[in-house]
Amino acid sequence: MTYNDIILESKAICKGLIDDRPLTVAEAMHELAEVRAIPVKLKDNLVWVRNDIKGNSTKLLKAIGAPIPPKLLKHTSPLANQSAF
Repeated sequence: MTYNDIILESKAICKGLIDDRPLTVAEAMHELAEVRAIPVKLKDNLVWVRNDIKGNSTKLLKAIGAPIPPKLLKHTSPLANQSAF
């Protein structure tokens, strides 16, 4: 699969409101920018997790050969010397 083979996924296409079209670079970058790492405090641990990656972004990562990041990004313990919260 190459970048040119990636077709935009959208509700409007699924409903037949608009025709299939290639995913543009701007659309792909917008969706990739929505991927976030979120710190979650659990007792004395700080866990960094990421939000879900949408279908178009997943296709793009696969096309360029990049791995999809894991949901659990980092785990630190204890929080004694951290003042993030």
